Amino acid sequence: NSKELIRGRLSCEVRREDLTKKVVTPKQWDLTKGPLVQLHATDKEYQKVEQSFKVSLAKTITKIERIQNAGLYAQYQTKKEQMDQNSASASKSNEMRLYHGTDAATVRNIIAQGFNRSFAGKHATAYGRGVYFATTANYSAGYAQGSPPQMFQVLVLAGDYAVGNSSMLTPPQRPGGGGVDLLDSTVNNAGAPTIYVTYHDAQAYPEYLITFQ
Repeated sequence: NSKELIRGRLSCEVRREDLTKKVVTPKQWDLTKGPLVQLHATDKEYQKVEQSFKVSLAKTITKIERIQNAGLYAQYQTKKEQMDQNSASASKSNEMRLYHGTDAATVRNIIAQGFNRSFAGKHATAYGRGVYFATTANYSAGYAQGSPPQMFQVLVLAGDYAVGNSSMLTPPQRPGGGGVDLLDSTVNNAGAPTIYVTYHDAQAYPEYLITFQ
């Protein structure tokens, strides 16, 4: 950054950097296309997503699309690096693949803007006032309100968590931490969570959009 004296006042020039130039995108991305790339049923990538979906939900998948939003992915990777450095357990992965079902209008917003709590976290509040993700497609299908219904398979930075409640606007304090040292998310069950709630927009990346019937 450069500094210069202007009319007796110290002025600071701010340099803005494009984070997308520093982030390595997933190797399967085709950057000549996007932001939605339809996968073929014969692709291993398609079959992997389908297999995970059908573990809990016996519905017919009609389309799987990869979401290629470099800006959102850059923000997510920056948040991941930060959380990996701060994690209570070096051996524990902060990242999970979870599901999120919603209405058709919100689907479009999430693809463009990610999981902004103003529109992506408006349905549930039982375990905190954030954005909700489920470990099973079956649970998220109940919130997939479009016609045809759609849900996301999502990369989520669950990190360190505690059981939430409906009054929480943020996760609780980290045990032994200061007043601003918070946990990363809240859950429905500390021992075996099936629902995760995040409170930071960059804490989740919509990896795939699944259309089913």
